[in-house]
Amino acid sequence: MKILIKLILLNALFATQVYGAINPPENLRVDYNTTPMGIDNPEPGFSWEPEDVNRSAVQSAYRLIVSSTQEKLDKNEGDLWDSGKRKSNQTIQVIYRGKPLQSNTRYFWKVQSWNGKDEGSEFSPPAWFHTGLFNTSDWKGIWITDGMEFPKKDEGFYDKIPSPLFRKSFSVSKEVKRASLFISGLGYYEAFLNGKKVGDHRLDPGWTQYAKTVYYAAYDVTPQIQKGENAIGAMLGNGWYNPLPMKMFGRWNLREFLTIGKPKLLAQLEIEYTDGSRETVVTDKDWKASGGPVVKNNVYLGEWYDARLEKEGWQKAGYRDAKWQKVQPVEAPAGTLTWQYIPAIKQTKTIIPKAISSPAPNTYVVDMGQNFAGVIKMKMTAPAGTEIRFRYAELLYKDGNLDFRTTAAAQIKKGGIQGGPGAPETAWQEDHYYSKGQGVEIFEPRFTFHGFRYVEITGLPYKPSLNDIEGIRLNSDLPDNASFQSSNQLFNKVQEMAEWTMLSNVYSVESDCPAREKFGYGGDMVTAGETYMYNYDMANFYAKAVRDFTNDALPSGAMTECAPNIGINARGVVPGTGPVGWTLAHPFLVEKLYKYYGNLELVKEQYQPMKDLVNFYREHVPNHIITVGIGDHVSIDERPTPVTSTAFYYHHARILSDMARLLGKKKDAQTYNALAEDIKQAFIKEFVDEKSGKVYTHTQAAQVFALYYDLVPENTKNQALQVLKDEIFMKHKGHLSTGIFSTKMMLNYLSDQNLDEVSYSMMNQKEYPGFGYMVNNGATTLWENWAFKTGDSKNHPMFGSISEWFHKSLLGIQQSDSSVAFSDIVIKPSVVGGLSWAKGHYQSVRGRISSNWWKFGDDLHLSIEIPANTRATVYVPAISIGRHDIYEGQSRLISEDEESEKQDDIRFIRKEPGYFVFSVGSGQYDFVVRQ
Repeated sequence: MKILIKLILLNALFATQVYGAINPPENLRVDYNTTPMGIDNPEPGFSWEPEDVNRSAVQSAYRLIVSSTQEKLDKNEGDLWDSGKRKSNQTIQVIYRGKPLQSNTRYFWKVQSWNGKDEGSEFSPPAWFHTGLFNTSDWKGIWITDGMEFPKKDEGFYDKIPSPLFRKSFSVSKEVKRASLFISGLGYYEAFLNGKKVGDHRLDPGWTQYAKTVYYAAYDVTPQIQKGENAIGAMLGNGWYNPLPMKMFGRWNLREFLTIGKPKLLAQLEIEYTDGSRETVVTDKDWKASGGPVVKNNVYLGEWYDARLEKEGWQKAGYRDAKWQKVQPVEAPAGTLTWQYIPAIKQTKTIIPKAISSPAPNTYVVDMGQNFAGVIKMKMTAPAGTEIRFRYAELLYKDGNLDFRTTAAAQIKKGGIQGGPGAPETAWQEDHYYSKGQGVEIFEPRFTFHGFRYVEITGLPYKPSLNDIEGIRLNSDLPDNASFQSSNQLFNKVQEMAEWTMLSNVYSVESDCPAREKFGYGGDMVTAGETYMYNYDMANFYAKAVRDFTNDALPSGAMTECAPNIGINARGVVPGTGPVGWTLAHPFLVEKLYKYYGNLELVKEQYQPMKDLVNFYREHVPNHIITVGIGDHVSIDERPTPVTSTAFYYHHARILSDMARLLGKKKDAQTYNALAEDIKQAFIKEFVDEKSGKVYTHTQAAQVFALYYDLVPENTKNQALQVLKDEIFMKHKGHLSTGIFSTKMMLNYLSDQNLDEVSYSMMNQKEYPGFGYMVNNGATTLWENWAFKTGDSKNHPMFGSISEWFHKSLLGIQQSDSSVAFSDIVIKPSVVGGLSWAKGHYQSVRGRISSNWWKFGDDLHLSIEIPANTRATVYVPAISIGRHDIYEGQSRLISEDEESEKQDDIRFIRKEPGYFVFSVGSGQYDFVVRQ
């Protein structure tokens, strides 16, 4: 009764207020997801964007309602939670504080906001989220398999072993209100209801350390349930759970390092009827199993599909499965069943081929025109039993045949590295299709993916046409976050290449390359992480990467080179541990996920693993100098490994100190700040010549590592910078000589020093080494190496930091040091080189930020957009030496370099070399600079 009275009083109070003075909030999200199906966080976070188009708009308060039904929500009855009017400007991850959420339940919510004048909006359009299964006891089904045994010898894994099909019939006699399917299948699965595939996920579930975490997905399948007889089914692939015993690089057998097992299935279909009753269909001993048409499948070596073995209608009701065998209950994997909160892998683009050639009789090579990752979709006709082979590569030999050297799995090649008993001499990416001979047949692999531009087809009894084949781009379906264009066509092409590269390398982990290795290397996440964050919404994808590293952490606190761990751990401070620049991925991503997305809960969750990792290094590096490591990977100069490894250690300690301070752990903050200072002093003593400014071997990498990390005495910085400039312009004639880490650091450091003119000169080079060299040699994705090396991947994101530079420096979209999730924005565009314009945007979690500048005659125009509830410091470029007038709209803010008119929403702060600096609130601003 008290609660009812409280609700009545609240509604009466709110009814007396007038709403609609500002637009309602938009872009409602729960734990960074829009209308998530299956969320299993009992205290999720709610986010939204205030939609107030007025300048200097702020949110002074909000009211958030969570209801059990849409009807109650429409009446503003928050029977689960009503926050009331809460004075706060918070719009990101407002933690749920209502009644306990229940498993498999749909909840409805909305939010309204008040501005700085206490004027309220209407409520936002309604949103919903559907919970998953919170507890182990909520799962009523059991894991099942088809009973097939593993081969006794390694060679046997390469034989044809049909992937299993599973099915069960069930009846529905009442009207269905809602039906939800919760399902996981290891290694991969596809689910079906009444003959139709469930959802649009591919290669599900995402790859994890299955001993710690196993993902399930949830689907609303209400439209697929029919009255009368129904059928549910699934087919399984091997994925990463049942890999081949192929020795990667001749050394690492994935079956010895990954958590493995026989393909298995868990499913639970929850049906809610309109009369309030419920029914559950689960995997149990009554399901049936049979071998399917996929007779081989592997993430590297591809898929063999025999259409003659198809079982027509097996996914439909009424199919006769009397000859199918009973399933075998099997032990569950050790990992905790967790809702798959990351973006699922999906088909994100269809690619039309450009040309078909025939370099040899009955051999056809299709040029897709673009290097990418995914599969092909081929329609064809052929007599029954015809074997059609598809092989894939990034390059061609001069004679037009496929050059497999950049894409052979783990460098297993004839005459070179071998993969062990049963492994092919050359580990081609390939698929095979066996025709059933019944008219037009369509082949699209299900349980593999390839990195390629070119497809070789053999065995087809005729030359295919361009209309017969398509490329299917697959990737984790990351929300697109940004845009960039400029007057420099090379930069536009490189940005396009970066986007294709990034999307080629997100298959639930950020991989190094989509063909040869496919592993989640930590170093690549450090070098390309912010590029990914500018271009895509990485809030959940990278949170998963952080947990991947934690799942594989060693008892000592050390972490691995890759996550999930596949056994490769090169040159760590202790054998079996990852190199310090690669283990940096864990704390680096934790910090950046807080900085970019405000994810404080992840900082709390991951603080102890971060601390354990730093303490591991403290124990094993008492003198603070780390001499081992991979170093500045693929640097042109000799790698200054002691410099880079020690600087990485410093970065570890500095992040931990900062995160301790954030969490109010004062003692830890002091301890690890002192450790960072000790590392800094040891670095200076060991590597820095304080008179000349030279660092160690004084290569570009050595200099920029020291400068970027502020590991140079204050009175030596100018000399150290001059040494760096001499290395760039005198020794390397204006070119980079850096590897993957120091390229990122170079671009960031030079921008901080207002030296983007130097960066522009290096980035605009057309000859080796440089991005222009890649473009001029036919690249459509970023390479692994500056040089055109025949054994190196041509689809590697680790040099992607140039795209970060495009957004941070050329567009100037940044945030202040104290900002969280772009609460305090910085717009500081670099008008450099021959650029006459640049434009783009970044979709922050607080809203859209845009920057668009162009030269027009002697004038420079800067148009920006700042989201509500934020502020920005705007650096308006001074276009030349001399005195300037600056206008915003019709107001002249600066007259001959002196402040003129004042505006309520724009405050002039100062003039500094190259810029006039203003403080602005949210809104649209159009500056014009005139000399």
